Amino acid sequence: MAQNLRYEGFRSWRELVERLEAQAEQAEGAERARLLLRAGMLRETRLGEQSEANKAYKEAYRNDKQCYAALRGARRLLRLRGRVDEKLLQLFEIEFKALKKAQRTAEGPVVQAAAAHLDYGWALLIQGSPAKAVAEFKQALYHDPEDPEIQGLVKDFAEETDPGSRVAELRAAAATALAAGQRTKAARLLLRAAAVAVVAGADDSARGDLLHAAALDPDDDTALLYLETRTFREPPSPAQIEKLAREVIDRADDERTRGRLAHALACRLLAQVEDPGAAVPLHEVAFELQPDDERTFEFLLLLYKVRGEKQRVRDLAARAGAAADAVDARAYYLSSGALVLAREMGAPELAGPLAALLAETAPDHPALAELAAAGVVAEKRALPEPEPEPAPPPEAVPAAAPEAAPTPAEPEV
Repeated sequence: MAQNLRYEGFRSWRELVERLEAQAEQAEGAERARLLLRAGMLRETRLGEQSEANKAYKEAYRNDKQCYAALRGARRLLRLRGRVDEKLLQLFEIEFKALKKAQRTAEGPVVQAAAAHLDYGWALLIQGSPAKAVAEFKQALYHDPEDPEIQGLVKDFAEETDPGSRVAELRAAAATALAAGQRTKAARLLLRAAAVAVVAGADDSARGDLLHAAALDPDDDTALLYLETRTFREPPSPAQIEKLAREVIDRADDERTRGRLAHALACRLLAQVEDPGAAVPLHEVAFELQPDDERTFEFLLLLYKVRGEKQRVRDLAARAGAAADAVDARAYYLSSGALVLAREMGAPELAGPLAALLAETAPDHPALAELAAAGVVAEKRALPEPEPEPAPPPEAVPAAAPEAAPTPAEPEV
């Protein structure tokens, strides 16, 4: 975040990443892994450099076999591709071997083992191997016998469980959780309902549950990965990915969630196609919904810079600055846009109005001296109206009404 960058003395995320990697070169073992892990996370979430992030995660794990967060980071990047493949499954096997060597008397490895078996079970379920998935859920229950979700998953696929009745129970429990404001719990229950339906051969009824689950929790991509796997039998085109993404976004019930979903789905699209520009429309949707979100701003700034769209860089920085409440955040947006225009895109004249706004916002900001040195004249003048946003593609799916679900008392699941 902008405030954190200022506190740490760095002007950009790339500068911070480069410093972390330089420090990692001088470190060893767990400390080197810690630095590389942080650098990888910043490359993934702030710079959109998924390949470089993956290298950092792998190097972190090589330096510390108990750096499970690095394995999770590598798995997360593979999941962005929208499918479960052998590379993803192999990462689980690597983690299980590491966990067996860890001290089982410590609480951490036991909890981590339960989480790893749970995630592995879902990956197998999405891949279409329900019997193997149930075996992993039982392993997770062995490591964490008190976890209610794992208990429920084992019950979901027990031989004595009637799939139709179980789906109805899970949907009812999801409706109760949602009415109580428990969105994450509701999403997991709908995900389980969809999984039971798919295994029972009722794919059509599962799709609505997967869409709803994906829209409820932008931080968990399990339902989305399941949905992508069920929707695309062959590698999809960018238009197909965007169509599904807009369908998920339209299911969300508030602007903040839709904005977070749009950003997350744009990152998935970026991971699945070779053209970075394909992700611009979804990032622009995210920016329209939450113009004060730093990650969305940074990704769009990078994409516009790569595409040479100078006026869009100017408009982006001006709008983000206007939407920001905190002075630090406003200064960050204005200085970032002005510096990119002046130093990297050769457009000091477009940086001038941004520099003037920056001078008003933070008169002592260090970027002002750099901008002046780059030939920027901080002239206060009205910015032109932003260029009109492109119309959504014809494939965009209209908002779908959520399926009605009964709301009895929450059953045991």
